[in-house]
Amino acid sequence: MYLVWVLYPQAHLLDTVKMGSSFTFAAYNNTDLYHTKQQSKTINNYKIDTYDIFLYFTSFMKNSKLYQVIATLTDSELKSLGKSLGSELFKTSKGHIQTFNLIAKSKRNGKTINRSDINIQVYQQKVSDTYIRNVLSDLYKLVEKWIVVTHAISEKAYSDRILLRHYRNHDQPKLFTSYLSRGKNQSSNRKNAESIDQQYELLLEEYNFKSSHTRTQNLNIQELLDLLDVGYLAKKLRQVCFSIAHQSVSGNIYDKGLLDLVLSEIEDSKYANQPAINLYHSAMLMLSYPLESEHFVSFKANLDTNSKFFPDEELRSLYLFAINQCIRMINRGEIQYGRECLALYHTALEKGYFLLDGYLSRFTYKNVAAIAIKIGDYDWAEKFSAEYKSYLRSDEMENSYHLNLADVYYQKKNYDEALNSLQKVNFSDHLFNLTAKTIQMKIYYETEAYNLLDSHLDAMQMYLLRKKVIGYHKNNYKNVISYTKRLVKCNPYDRDEKKSLSALVENEAILSEKKWLLNQLS
Repeated sequence: MYLVWVLYPQAHLLDTVKMGSSFTFAAYNNTDLYHTKQQSKTINNYKIDTYDIFLYFTSFMKNSKLYQVIATLTDSELKSLGKSLGSELFKTSKGHIQTFNLIAKSKRNGKTINRSDINIQVYQQKVSDTYIRNVLSDLYKLVEKWIVVTHAISEKAYSDRILLRHYRNHDQPKLFTSYLSRGKNQSSNRKNAESIDQQYELLLEEYNFKSSHTRTQNLNIQELLDLLDVGYLAKKLRQVCFSIAHQSVSGNIYDKGLLDLVLSEIEDSKYANQPAINLYHSAMLMLSYPLESEHFVSFKANLDTNSKFFPDEELRSLYLFAINQCIRMINRGEIQYGRECLALYHTALEKGYFLLDGYLSRFTYKNVAAIAIKIGDYDWAEKFSAEYKSYLRSDEMENSYHLNLADVYYQKKNYDEALNSLQKVNFSDHLFNLTAKTIQMKIYYETEAYNLLDSHLDAMQMYLLRKKVIGYHKNNYKNVISYTKRLVKCNPYDRDEKKSLSALVENEAILSEKKWLLNQLS
């Protein structure tokens, strides 16, 4: 027997209505649903919890495509979208606009609404639920249209191509030439693969314009051919870099296709002044031969020289190539790369490459402090954490700051201060919570608070069972808990037992606290 609940705004609690042999329908009025949420009712011997029904009907909007796409927009974008819906371009009904305004208001206020709310507040309960569904479907398509139109207008290269094509198709040589000249000047400021493609598109419009008027004058055919080559080579090298970087963490092997031909081609001196080719070629060498330090030095110098030719989003990826190379070398014991890594982070942060919508990711915030802690510069980590705290999102700020402080205090062996900071940490992100719990675990062990440690390890184990921690991370923390329990039970005066446990720890493939465990056993 399946129970299907249907909400009728004006209906009272009805007896179940038998529909064939598989479904039972029940109806609740809107008032009953909101004011008796904690009560249960029995219908034909079935106990119904109205709170469960309430949750079902109030959560559906959060799962709808319309709600999800609106959630991606800022308050200013929602305001602009609301104004646009009333324009001739979108041709929207008054009901659609009022429905959108109601949903946007609920989003700003952090509340959830359902179709019943829309029917009551916008349509005075005069339309069917199917009608509301159609309105929401229409709005979803209109919001997507607004996003496309807004981005098309903001994409200068796209606008240039459309206008040039318009002037060419309507035979307006003066307007075409003027706009083409302006477009060439603007596109010359960038040298990355996308800007090369944009230059190609502009010159293709110029070729089409000139060839439609005469076939005897010189055309820009050679320039088009050269730009096609440069664009392909730059994009090929860039994608090869991403494939190598991903291969190092995933283990996937990728066929590089025509890479050998590309490498032989870029030896030609005509590509010597192409920043996109030179920069990604040096990045590829660094990623391919990580133990050869000259490639890191070459890439870093290339990045310093050519960064002015690339947009911030692309520079973020390029800086991450260098930063991850430093981390790889630090993990091999070459601590001198720690300073290089912090310098790269400092430059990228100062220039805003790691700020997304003005905010710093809590992961980057944690990683930067972790690098400073790893090389023993605790004061730098503490100063950074305080200085960049304000760049975090408000709901992440205190948690992230106190987690960094806890790590610093732990490393300084200021255990009381570390535990005090950990009391202020409560992430919705399970991995961050487990990071905090791991610091707490190590403090209990190092202070010989074994009773607290036993309870804490049991609590960590239950946390893993209850929370959605999957894959590598679940296996890792299961191993951390297991080996720490074995560490506690290990006789500190039994060399053979310690040696045996050390060997097991050393050979464990997935164990983030391997170094700490081995230090306790040494």
